[in-house]
Amino acid sequence: MPNLQRLTYKSTTLKKLKIELPISIFIFCTMTCTSRITKDDTRLLFGDASHWFYVEERCSYICNGPICSRCATKTDTNVQSSRRFKHGCIGEAYPEKTHLFGSPWYLAKIKTYGEPSKESVEKAMQAQRKAQGSLALPILKKAVKAVKAEKAVKAEKTEKTEKAEKAEKAEKKEIHVDKKVKKTKTNIIVEKEKEVPVKISLLNMTPKISESSDDPLPVRNVSVLSFKPFHLQEICYWKDNNGKVYECRDNKLGKCLGEWNEELQEIQNLEECV
Repeated sequence: MPNLQRLTYKSTTLKKLKIELPISIFIFCTMTCTSRITKDDTRLLFGDASHWFYVEERCSYICNGPICSRCATKTDTNVQSSRRFKHGCIGEAYPEKTHLFGSPWYLAKIKTYGEPSKESVEKAMQAQRKAQGSLALPILKKAVKAVKAEKAVKAEKTEKTEKAEKAEKAEKKEIHVDKKVKKTKTNIIVEKEKEVPVKISLLNMTPKISESSDDPLPVRNVSVLSFKPFHLQEICYWKDNNGKVYECRDNKLGKCLGEWNEELQEIQNLEECV
């Protein structure tokens, strides 16, 4: 087998040290840390413009394993921007306490704090795609679909509620228009009915018969009275063609109460009715 010439990588630092390394060793050493990190200066606001969420980034340090020495030590710190915070690694499921875009915490807080602006979501998604690369989580896609489906259901319910309220208001308007009532100046409702022929028995008007030797009087200026039902404040009366109002007792004519004044909409007393 022929001897292969050894490939070497020469950097400025290695030139100074006069060291030559095989290219295979250099490739192994250039592996990027897979730890998730975030920064305070890249965080974004929710819809209420007062609560923050964080943007996912990937550690840029080169290491000889999946995690560099700076990200290897994790603690229970609550500082999201600290390298010691447990955000997990690229390609893994998001921990419960992380406030990164797309995490379970973020999806839950959308309901409380409101959905971020389109610009903020676009920035967060670009940073996420850059950090995850080919290791993008299918879990996030499912979660986003679930949130969209929930919003669609809420929008449908709201639309149905608005339609029902509009239909109810329209029905109330129709009922209000059908009930047309005439009101007088004194807020007395008067219902006028057509004049109908009725049998009337006179009460308190029985003629007295007595013998007389005088000659009978000639009949002159005979006037015929007609009566019709008359309602005032839900009470039924009789009114003749001269405007006089009488009591109505069991559909029978009672005593005279006075004369109806159309302008004042009231019954005025008459001397002859007292």
